[in-house]
Order: sequence, then structure tokens, then C-alpha cells
Amino acid sequence: MTKVQVCGVQSVEDALMCEAAGVDAIGFVSVEGRKRNVPLERIKNIIGRLGPSVDSTLIGFPRTPQEFIEKGRSVGADVLQVYTLTAAEIGMLKESGFTVVRAVGIDSTTGRLELTVDQLKEMVAACDFVLFEPRTGGNIGGMGVKVDYVSILTPYIIHCRRFSIAGGLTPDNVQEALKLGPYAVDVSSGVESDNGRKDPDKVRRFVKRCHV
Repeated sequence: MTKVQVCGVQSVEDALMCEAAGVDAIGFVSVEGRKRNVPLERIKNIIGRLGPSVDSTLIGFPRTPQEFIEKGRSVGADVLQVYTLTAAEIGMLKESGFTVVRAVGIDSTTGRLELTVDQLKEMVAACDFVLFEPRTGGNIGGMGVKVDYVSILTPYIIHCRRFSIAGGLTPDNVQEALKLGPYAVDVSSGVESDNGRKDPDKVRRFVKRCHV
């Protein structure tokens, strides 16, 4: 069974709906200027309403490990998902008791990873699992950008104990990513309605496709 994380949740209502739908983790964006950014106090309030069956993930681009450790502790997060920091700095996050996910960008134009194979191996050794996600125009995360995961990632996943896939996934195409046998898949815009809220039917269908 592949685990499901729904990212970009901004309200108690959406979080509780995702929990009821059976998601394994809920991601909260803590990045100033991003569309789905949520203030830390609201994240703390939402996490406080969730039960033990779902993990709470704090997502960010921290400049230092200590900065994100403090944020994670302040909101009561279980998981820290970062798009920055070195392998050594990732180790500091883990030593603080968090599950740690390090995002690795895929250039959506060239299909190349932002890390070399040796750097990827270092990240794999440092964190709990890596998240492969497309990068476009210098930006990454929450943009609905999809790439050919099977052809791009096949040479790299052999170096990963566990890995997750994100970017452009929906209930209708997630099966393609599942062919690679990921530990988890990560979805945001692919389960949203036109108003930016998470859509209950899309979330349920996404979870059903992955929890088999």
C-alpha cells in the first residue's frame, strides 16, 4: 500500500476531511509569499484537531536547521519536509526527533535531477526518504507540473530505500507514478476544486487508487 500525503491544506475543515478520507499525512506550507502558505499559529491549531492516525508535515525552505526545528516544535509537527539544507544539516533535523523528507528537484524541461547520483546517495542516507518533484522556472512545489516519472526516475530509485513522488498527480493519473513502487505519493492541486479548497471526492478517489 502506497502512503498518501495531501499538501497545501489551509483549514481545519479540509484537514479533517482528509483525515476522514484515510490519508496518511497532511502537509502544511510555511513559506512566505506562496499561495498555500499558512501562518504557524493556524497550523498549530489545525494539527491540534487531528487524531493520531495521520502525520502532520511542515513544509518549507529553511535557511538553517535550527530555524525549522523550532518551527516544527512550535506547531507540533511529526514530519519536516524541506527543499533546502545539506545532508549534514538534514541529520540535525533527524537528531531532533522528526521524520525528515528531503525534496529533490527534477528539471521539467531537461528531466535532469538537481543532484548528482553521489549527492542523491548522501541525501538518501541522511533523511527518512526523498521526494522527487518537478521544478520549473526556478520554482518547485504546488504547481501541478508533471513529468515522465517512469523514464526519468528509473535510474535513480535503485539508490533509494524509500522515495516519494509529487507533481501533477491526480486521481486519474497517479497509477503511472505507482508503477515505480513509491513509498508515498504527494498531491496538492490535483485534489483541489476551482476555489482552491480540497475536493472530498477527488481526495477519496486518490486515496482509493493508492491504498490497494
